[in-house]
Amino acid sequence: MAAPWTFRRARSRPAAPPALRQRAARSLDRLAAWCRERDYRGADPYDGLASPIARAFDRLPYCRILRLAWTQGFKHLPIDLRKLAGIPPLENAKALALFIEG
Repeated sequence: MAAPWTFRRARSRPAAPPALRQRAARSLDRLAAWCRERDYRGADPYDGLASPIARAFDRLPYCRILRLAWTQGFKHLPIDLRKLAGIPPLENAKALALFIEG
């Protein structure tokens, strides 16, 4: 009996032009240098809970709703409130793993 799924063979793509490959390599080198300068730390959409203000929510009633609103506000507001809230750039485990993986 045949399997209910099959693998489709990936289409072969033509190689990118050398100028495009060089430009991509330069961009990746600049990105790697930028990350090294910042010690692989940065902002995360969900790091609003790392704020000292958010830790104070634990003492208030409805703390779960306040924490949720705080997190979503940090994620969706068009301005960056991290410095005002005292949130330092943090390491991101997934980003570090992707850099290590290469």
